[in-house]
Amino acid sequence: MFTNDQRQQERTGQYGTSRQQYLQELVNQFQNTSDEETKEKIAANLANFAYDPYNYSFLRQLNVLELFLDCITEPNEKLMEFGIGGICNSCVDPANAAIITQCGGIPLVIKCLSSPVRNTVNYALGALYYLCNKSNREEILKPEVIDVIESLQLQILWIQLFVLWFIWKESCNMQICRALQNWLPRETLWHWFEGSIILGSK
Repeated sequence: MFTNDQRQQERTGQYGTSRQQYLQELVNQFQNTSDEETKEKIAANLANFAYDPYNYSFLRQLNVLELFLDCITEPNEKLMEFGIGGICNSCVDPANAAIITQCGGIPLVIKCLSSPVRNTVNYALGALYYLCNKSNREEILKPEVIDVIESLQLQILWIQLFVLWFIWKESCNMQICRALQNWLPRETLWHWFEGSIILGSK
């Protein structure tokens, strides 16, 4: 549920911590810690706040969008995932998208498409969708980027085929199952199954 001033006042009370102050404390904690796990938790928390339009102005004032971009450059896959998640959540707003673009965020988001973490790839695709406009279409829709996206579509198609096969196997009678197994070699089926587990585990 999105927040507004009235709802925020009801939740925090007269002497509670304001949303801006709370976000500032999170940013300070992130900048002052060297513990990777703590950074991951804070980045995840900030990314969750980035979905709510009520927080957009605070994110810009506190340079949280730049913090998300910094996370994308880290070798830590979790920080990268939460960073691009925050970008994806926030860039639906044109003002946020403009800052991300001005800070050189598009190449960083494109780089996330090659991540082995499925969530990171999904967030990157969503972010590119919202970031793309007339002024940066050529940068985003480069042939090499289109090739990566088409490759991802093919991977998803194979997974969908396996799921359909599995549902069919579970629901049809044994005669149809045997026919399907004869049509698709066991090695092929196992290859699909193994691939779907690897992708799903990310």
